Amino acid sequence: MPLPKIPRLSFFLFAVATLLLSVALAQTRGGTLITNTASVSFTDSDGNDRTTVSNTVEIFVQTVYDFTITPDEGRAPSGGSANNFAGYEELDSNNDLSGLVGDEVTFTYTLTNNTNNAIGVLLEALQATTDDFNLTGVTITVTDANRIPVTPVGGVYTLEQNGVYTTTVTGTIPAGVQGNAVALVDLVATNQGAEGEPNPAVGPNVSYENNNVGRVTVGEVPAIGAAKTATSVNNGNGSYTVT
Repeated sequence: MPLPKIPRLSFFLFAVATLLLSVALAQTRGGTLITNTASVSFTDSDGNDRTTVSNTVEIFVQTVYDFTITPDEGRAPSGGSANNFAGYEELDSNNDLSGLVGDEVTFTYTLTNNTNNAIGVLLEALQATTDDFNLTGVTITVTDANRIPVTPVGGVYTLEQNGVYTTTVTGTIPAGVQGNAVALVDLVATNQGAEGEPNPAVGPNVSYENNNVGRVTVGEVPAIGAAKTATSVNNGNGSYTVT
């Protein structure tokens, strides 16, 4: 029995459908289950119209983790303690700040979630153990594009897919710090996993951002002294003039 004749156009349409599915997968939110069934219509050698339907294919879209913190303020060396900034390399930085004792200083960053899913990110402001002092009362604030604050749970912030967030780290220069003293703070972000991702092929902590060092230098307060002297002059009439 001769094989049925399948028009080339049917094959072309099937290929196009497959290509469109691939493009859709690239733009689809991680954790999504996609089902696809292909069908081909043709006329057999006896002139009968026929349709063949494939098995249903199920595709689970995996989350691909990717997020960034900019600008990159400096580089904390790889390996060793995250709080040991020995070998710290200062880069051209908008977060190279200065202030006086008692001043509040704020580092500003942009946190972008390029992951194809909403993810949880643990944010920490690590203070170096190799600098001159630590800021006190350090807080982290995250706001979305509409300036709505994101409330963390246990230090973990939920970032929506393609979300862009303004992130600030604020602290106070404590009393007793001498002029020209330096404090280094590194904003560190660690991925905590994605929504709807039952069993990712890799552990959730696959992304780690720690090249976001900011610096505060304490200014010197000049010492200002004042002295006053008094002189009295006897006027000879029982009175005195004091100057």
